[in-house]
Amino acid sequence: MRGARATGVQVVVLVLVLVTGCSGGDGGSSDTSGPSTAATSSTTASSITTSSLTTVAGSSTTAAIEDPTEAIRAAFETFYDGAGTTVDAKLAVLEDGERYRVMIEDASANPQFQSLTIDIREIRLATDGECAGLGATAPCAVVTHDLLVAGAPMLVAQQSVAVQVDGSWLVAASSWCAVVAIGGETCP
Repeated sequence: MRGARATGVQVVVLVLVLVTGCSGGDGGSSDTSGPSTAATSSTTASSITTSSLTTVAGSSTTAAIEDPTEAIRAAFETFYDGAGTTVDAKLAVLEDGERYRVMIEDASANPQFQSLTIDIREIRLATDGECAGLGATAPCAVVTHDLLVAGAPMLVAQQSVAVQVDGSWLVAASSWCAVVAIGGETCP
């Protein structure tokens, strides 16, 4: 039980870091009218397998990606690099990123958020049915990761979603919103 309690405390600390960073100091209000969803799974994800995916919708030609692991990993590492990545770089790897600009700017100004990093455990391509169940358009992937603040694990074995938009792999907006929802915040 002691380990579970410690993990719970760590999650609360991470949520406080994210909420504090997202709330900003301008007295602005958060939109709480939108839905808040978090995709979770009780099954263990297996490592990504190399496969071909159709990636160009509505085109007479298709592009195949043999292994999108590195592109997915790069998107998540860029987004969750608290200190080494600009707001614009974070928004470029977040689905519908501009919609979250103010939220990411506020979080990025927080010193605790600046010490945020990610440790990716697994990346697994999801089936079309799984993607639909996660609220994502296929192709998508499940990314199991830890979020760390100043090197200490704060959210362990979190499952997030990567989505492919216009040929690029991005952090699903629903995954970012699920993390901040733990602290009671709602994405715009």
